[in-house]
Amino acid sequence: MYLCHVESVSVDNVMDILKKVEFWILAIGIVLCGTYLSKDAFDSALTSRHIIWCGFTCLLVISLFLRKEIPNLDIVPVALSIFLLFGLVSGIAAVNKSEWIYQSLRIFLMVVYIYAAAIVVDKKALAKILVMLGAVYFCIAQYEFIKTAYVDSKGIFCNRNPWAIAHFMILPFCYYLISDKRWKWFAIAVGIGLSVNMFLLMTRSALVGYIIFLAVIFIKDVKSRKYIFSAFAICGMFVLIFRFNRFASLETLLQRKEIWTATLRMFWDNPWGIGLGNWWLIIPLYLKGVNITDGFITGIYRHPHNDFLWILAETGFLGLAAYLGVFYFAIRRAVLRKETWIVAGLLGYMAIAFFSFPRERAFSTLMLCTLLAMTFAKGNIRFRPTGYFMVTCLVVLCIFMVCLTYRHKALCYQTRMLKTPNSTEIGGFSRWSTLSFEGIPLHWYSGVTKYNFKNDEAMVDFRKAYRYAPNNIHVLNGLGVCHAMKGNMKTAKQYFERALHLYSDYEETQRNIAKIDGIENGRR
Repeated sequence: MYLCHVESVSVDNVMDILKKVEFWILAIGIVLCGTYLSKDAFDSALTSRHIIWCGFTCLLVISLFLRKEIPNLDIVPVALSIFLLFGLVSGIAAVNKSEWIYQSLRIFLMVVYIYAAAIVVDKKALAKILVMLGAVYFCIAQYEFIKTAYVDSKGIFCNRNPWAIAHFMILPFCYYLISDKRWKWFAIAVGIGLSVNMFLLMTRSALVGYIIFLAVIFIKDVKSRKYIFSAFAICGMFVLIFRFNRFASLETLLQRKEIWTATLRMFWDNPWGIGLGNWWLIIPLYLKGVNITDGFITGIYRHPHNDFLWILAETGFLGLAAYLGVFYFAIRRAVLRKETWIVAGLLGYMAIAFFSFPRERAFSTLMLCTLLAMTFAKGNIRFRPTGYFMVTCLVVLCIFMVCLTYRHKALCYQTRMLKTPNSTEIGGFSRWSTLSFEGIPLHWYSGVTKYNFKNDEAMVDFRKAYRYAPNNIHVLNGLGVCHAMKGNMKTAKQYFERALHLYSDYEETQRNIAKIDGIENGRR
């Protein structure tokens, strides 16, 4: 009897230790996901932070498996799972299957993380850690502002937009901690500091989300109205005095309007979606007449700067409905529980997502999932033995980790390639990663180095590149050059004309087709 009692106590102690470890795995993972940068990758914050997110989620799943603890089915992750289902179905139409697989696995990670975080998270403890992270963000941004005089400020997020959005995602937790007497003034100070940084960064999508965030608090929290009114007044004066020209500029808005219009045309032609992760490969077909060089020559649009249109084009109307359902059910529950800070955070995120791309980045998506998990955290937990479900989750997450590792390797290869542009190595290619960060197939880079001395091998590379991105003007131009060098002028001209049809100002193709016209005229 005594031995049984000792064994029971020891098991309980182990379970308690695991619970504490789980929270710190979650907290440290979020902090690393919001700070770590890979020096070797072309985008130092994209794949590296997804690897961190996937890694610590795997640890949480293993720990929960050992404790035999999982939550009941909840409408929020179920709605996200339905979105995943429509995303998987959209793969039927996907041109590039590797991009479809990556995005599908990414949504699966979101679902598993929400379930795990719902069990593990301690709202107040995590809020304290995130507010301290916000203080770090404030210091980093201020140092960078002083160093660069507000020019090209992107902090530790490689881009101004994600950097401003990261500031915003901390604000709900600052507001939540105001109710804690010990942390009240520190949370207020951090919140004010992050607000100042956001206005200095002047990314309008984040500011729109910030205004929505304040408006929700103003409506729902009577006690805070005088402070919110003051914040609105100060922010308005700041914009009018210091940053009005940038705030009122319509250039980027007009560009986004053209991209949004093109995305809607894509949806009308493909109402069931073109496949997760394939928007940036199909959009060139719909940008004819849009004279934006950055979308064709120096790179390619990775997203339409509107997450909802992005989802609509890739998964169709049903996919978008499921995705919006996630927000609807989460906000509805937060309203019923009177958790104004979650409502304000989710509505602010949605406003940002209408003008930017938080869905692409690991940290903003992770913070969104954390807010979603908090809408049912500790509410629907039960104990029961776990088996195939948890094992399946772990196996799929391990597959995603392999995918992310190969994609990270591709970004590192792209960095090396910039240093050695004449290399014929296709070191970053795999079934998991077929494209560069700019959307150019990795085989294209090898093909352009073989034009003059290995034309047959160059042709093979360009044909493989065409398989992964058939609407890329660089690939079409490369195939045209190879056919021209073989004497197939008619076929070469067809490829050149296709490239010019997509982007009529492509000077390299203009010169190539002019040469063919000159040769044909000389023969006559």
